[in-house]
Amino acid sequence: MSMKQGCVVDLVPSKQIFPILDTLNQLGASPWIVNKPVLDLIIQVFRNGGMEQVDIPLPVSQCPALPKITRDLSSEEKNVIYRQRFMLKKKRSEMFSLWCDALYKLSIANHFRDSVFWFPQNIDFRGRVYPVPPHFQHLGGDMARSMLLFAKGMPLGDKGLDWLKIHLINLTGLKKKSSLTDRLAWANEILDDILDSADNPLTVRCLFLGCKSLAQRQC
Repeated sequence: MSMKQGCVVDLVPSKQIFPILDTLNQLGASPWIVNKPVLDLIIQVFRNGGMEQVDIPLPVSQCPALPKITRDLSSEEKNVIYRQRFMLKKKRSEMFSLWCDALYKLSIANHFRDSVFWFPQNIDFRGRVYPVPPHFQHLGGDMARSMLLFAKGMPLGDKGLDWLKIHLINLTGLKKKSSLTDRLAWANEILDDILDSADNPLTVRCLFLGCKSLAQRQC
């Protein structure tokens, strides 16, 4: 918090501040656990070289080697290779960054795999609330979110399963112009393939569903 923001907060009556702090405490009081099956699946894919189509980063070793520059090349050919080398170095740097980020998140998740934990909350000057941990939390990317579960589960309710089916169809991106009723009907039609994707998440039959995020689908 900046000095200016601190001065503004000091001028706000306690009656207005305390409800906000109570809200943050209430959000932070929700316990979480690690989704172990999804964590183990992502670790398996990560250790086996990653998978671009499901947003699990590849190691730098998968990046193509830099083309060599020899004396017999013309100036134009050398310029082309220089540009190729520049783009490959950029790609290698990006791959290494994404790989390290995934490794760090997986390490945190694996550390807490048998624990119940909580996320303290923070509020910014716009009134938006975020978890304090920057890497492994439920507002992160698909991979991080898929590895989290509420420690205290609740029944889905009468229509909860239907909404889960619709959400899964939304992830495929194949029924964007269809109604919710049509999406639910298609989910019931391919239910055997959906169940197979849960039991065998890395098979070709599963990947035909078109879900880019393996993590979201398995979650």
